[in-house]
Amino acid sequence: QIDIEVADTGPGLPEAVAAHLFEPVVSEKGGDHAGLGLTISRSLIERMNGQLSCNSTPKGTHFLIRLPTLQNGQAPLTTTRYGSM
Repeated sequence: QIDIEVADTGPGLPEAVAAHLFEPVVSEKGGDHAGLGLTISRSLIERMNGQLSCNSTPKGTHFLIRLPTLQNGQAPLTTTRYGSM
């Protein structure tokens, strides 16, 4: 598996926010922000048989993305791209 970690040393997330972090919400940012980023991210990662988790304390927040390198013991994951990237 491949682990991708992103962390900070900020004040952490309020408990009320952390409890619903991966649920769609109405964003308070305004503009084009829909409040779906982490919901979509987790869904995409789970479709690849991976996991997205978050641990937040008053000393910082830590996200962990875990992706398998093999699917059911078979060949490595492949990516098909549509459009330009």
